[in-house]
Amino acid sequence: MNLNIVKEKINKIEDDMNVLIMKPEDFAKIKHQIMVIKILFSFGNLERCNRKKKFKGVDIKMKIAIIYHSETGNTQKVANLIAKGVEKIEGVEAKCMSIDNVDKEFIEDAKAVFFGTPTYAGSYSWQMKKWLDTCKLKLAGKVGCVFATENYLGGGADNAELALLSELLVKGMFVYSVGSSEGKPYTHFGAVCIKDGDEDQKKRVEIFAERVAKNVKKLFNE
Repeated sequence: MNLNIVKEKINKIEDDMNVLIMKPEDFAKIKHQIMVIKILFSFGNLERCNRKKKFKGVDIKMKIAIIYHSETGNTQKVANLIAKGVEKIEGVEAKCMSIDNVDKEFIEDAKAVFFGTPTYAGSYSWQMKKWLDTCKLKLAGKVGCVFATENYLGGGADNAELALLSELLVKGMFVYSVGSSEGKPYTHFGAVCIKDGDEDQKKRVEIFAERVAKNVKKLFNE
């Protein structure tokens, strides 16, 4: 219920009490109930204040998690580029983590999660698949994005990203790639690098991540 409506209802009850005749004990009981409602109302205002990122003068940043699987280190390096791009947006905090060592609390608090994978036989890695299939974290309702590395042009990274996006849909995530909506460079499914990327590919990764962070912040009104 809208907090302004709650406040109006409280005021109406208090006005009605002033004209009603009732036993002292009933009057005290209703006053106590109104006090409880006012306390809850105050917590509602506090929550709204938190959403605006101002609580006792401390800025609370929106979180974006970056989860990756990397065997050779290439995907890890691209994950770090994703974090760099994300944090170009003011008020956003990024954190990279391997599937072998995830920060569950950070992921739970995150509004969006990037998933990074190397390309194995034209799809995403079985290690990432296993992690997602056994993951007990609640990912539903978060924005899900992907990035992939491959050893050579045409190595199947696009297909790996599509398969990974399908998994995120099953998890109940809102998948997002920016696509062609903001002009070049286009990212139809997500960012792709050959190995750890050349200079142009690295730049594309950062732009992709920055655009995602900007639009996720706008989406959640952070």
